[in-house]
Amino acid sequence: MKLGRRSFLAASGALVAGAAGCVTGDHDNGASDSGDDGSTDGGPVGNDSSGDDSDENPNGNANDADDDQNQEGVRTPDPEWRYGTGGSIAAVSNGVLYGREGFANGSGGVVALDAATGERLWGYGETGGYSSFTTPVVDGDVYVGYGDDAIGSGSGYVAAIADDGTEQWVTETGSVYEPPVPHCDALYLGSDDGAVYCFDASTGEAIWQHDFESRPEGPSNPSVAAVADGLVYVSLHDGLLAIDANDGTERWIAWPGGGRIRSVHVGERVYAATRSLVAAFEDGELQWTSDRTGGSILAVRDGAVYVSDGFQFAVLDAATGQERWGLGTDDRHAVGVGDAGPYVGVREVQALDSAGETRWQRSLDGSPIEFL
Repeated sequence: MKLGRRSFLAASGALVAGAAGCVTGDHDNGASDSGDDGSTDGGPVGNDSSGDDSDENPNGNANDADDDQNQEGVRTPDPEWRYGTGGSIAAVSNGVLYGREGFANGSGGVVALDAATGERLWGYGETGGYSSFTTPVVDGDVYVGYGDDAIGSGSGYVAAIADDGTEQWVTETGSVYEPPVPHCDALYLGSDDGAVYCFDASTGEAIWQHDFESRPEGPSNPSVAAVADGLVYVSLHDGLLAIDANDGTERWIAWPGGGRIRSVHVGERVYAATRSLVAAFEDGELQWTSDRTGGSILAVRDGAVYVSDGFQFAVLDAATGQERWGLGTDDRHAVGVGDAGPYVGVREVQALDSAGETRWQRSLDGSPIEFL
């Protein structure tokens, strides 16, 4: 497999912190209330740099903090520490990394790490069988959903956790598979009992509930993709629904085609991605679609939409949907987008600029990179 401009960024079998800092995403699931500011979908957090460290000290500091260069003269920074359970980073707040531990070598639950040292501060919950937690979302407290495929509807819940790991409240729902979205003292989520919920974020008490069971076009598992400008954007089987955030009433619904909406970004327009395409809307009216790739909208910034399906990565013009540039990989890749451009990884991490040219690259331990 050729790398060059054909590799992508994520985190391999361990959570890795880079020497040059982090890139954080908005707590909404791909939404940005302030416009097209480059927030990442689902609040993933990428690192400005990643590298290798000794396997004998999975939670220790790197032996050499100095940046070195590869044979092509591209800067390759070393990591400052490594946490050895695997998993993913979801948010960074007040010097703490929040994410999920890997199931094979960890609890499978929510974990908080010291961002400077990699020390495990606390953990919440465990998974077994087919159960899983959503990625945690930080907005004062830490919010997380839980679902269990083996049991089905009615087996899930949403929880609020204080920054010291203390459980604040738990409210039962159906299984929750997408992260809850905190916004303006409320918490929004969808579950497989066929409803979208709005809870008081401080108490867990229900404010309103929007049901889909009587709608022929509605799925059994709606999910909240974003909350912005007084609207809750809900992913349906083949459409995007906008609900009033205050009372749960329907405002508009659009059907771009291409299957279930997988991610949404809200700025001057609403951008939505399915498995096979990206679409742009204004007030529920379709403006354009692009079938260059689908998957997940990583960011919208500088007039461009960054999108990846795990094998194809494309940068689209936000006004027209035309492709500016793109990459592809034979193996699954991961991508994160920072201020200077995207980061990509398959078995090495590569930093690109906004035109797709390499800024630096770094080999890890040879394991596939799963998250950036």
